[in-house]
Amino acid sequence: MILSMTGFGRAEENFDGKKISIEIKSLNSKTFDLNIRVPMRYKEKEFEIRKVLNYKLIRGKVDCHINCETQVENSAVKINPDLVKNYIAQLEEISPDAPQFEYLKMAVRMPDAISAKHDELTDGE
Repeated sequence: MILSMTGFGRAEENFDGKKISIEIKSLNSKTFDLNIRVPMRYKEKEFEIRKVLNYKLIRGKVDCHINCETQVENSAVKINPDLVKNYIAQLEEISPDAPQFEYLKMAVRMPDAISAKHDELTDGE
C-alpha cells in the first residue's frame, strides 16, 4: 500500500532484448483518476495494469507512462514500397515544386508505409 498520494517514480529494466521503462506520478485527490499510456503492443494488458494500479494506489490523480524500446538490431522492419510510391505520387500532385527528398520524408511517415513485426507477448512481459 502506498502511503502518500503525491509522488513520482521511474523504473527501467532490460528484458528479452527490450528496455522497458515505467513512470508513475500522482497528485492528491479524493478519488482514483488514472491516465495511462502504453505502447500499442501492450494495449491488451491495459485493463490488468489498471486493475493492479487501482488495487495498490486506491486514490489520487495518477499518470502512468510505459515505454518499450527494442534493443535487438535484427528486428523485422518492412517497408511497403508500392504504398510509399503511391504516397509520393499523390504528394507530387498536390505540390509539384517541392524537392524530391521531401516527398520521401513525408511518405515514409504515412500510415503502413513502414511496419515492424513484434513477437507475441510473453508471460514475463
